[in-house]
Amino acid sequence: MAEQLPAWLRGQLECFLRVIELVHKEVGALTDQVSQAAPAALPRGMGQLTHEIIEGEIKDWHNFKNRRQVGSYSGLTGGVSGSGEASADLSITKAGNPRLRTSLIECSWRLVLSQPGYWLVQKWRAVLLNPKVRQASAQAGHCRLCPAVARGPLEMEDGPG
Repeated sequence: MAEQLPAWLRGQLECFLRVIELVHKEVGALTDQVSQAAPAALPRGMGQLTHEIIEGEIKDWHNFKNRRQVGSYSGLTGGVSGSGEASADLSITKAGNPRLRTSLIECSWRLVLSQPGYWLVQKWRAVLLNPKVRQASAQAGHCRLCPAVARGPLEMEDGPG
């Protein structure tokens, strides 16, 4: 395929390829360095890098007085559209920390895959396994289930005991 390209274009692409390879190598080294800082014992399904990103973004869990503050900081709280007595729940506000929100949603997908017996996964099981819902969520460009699972431990009143 490279032989089909003009020589001048091949030269420029080779330059970009060298830069990309160097950056890829550096990112890999930094990823390994951050991952090694994670504790040896992690919840099943949580990756070392994800753990370190969450810990780095939270910094100190004692800064939060309740679970709603954690949800608000992460941007996993639902919006509300209301006028008078009528109101409608909206998708997540995304007003919080985007790196934390992304890591929590990634962690929620891993939770679904690695801990299918978890009460919150069981609660959403029918919806998670319904291909029509997944297809509609993909077409809409967002998924309400992952944020629901990601903030699930913050909503313990919906869960057991």
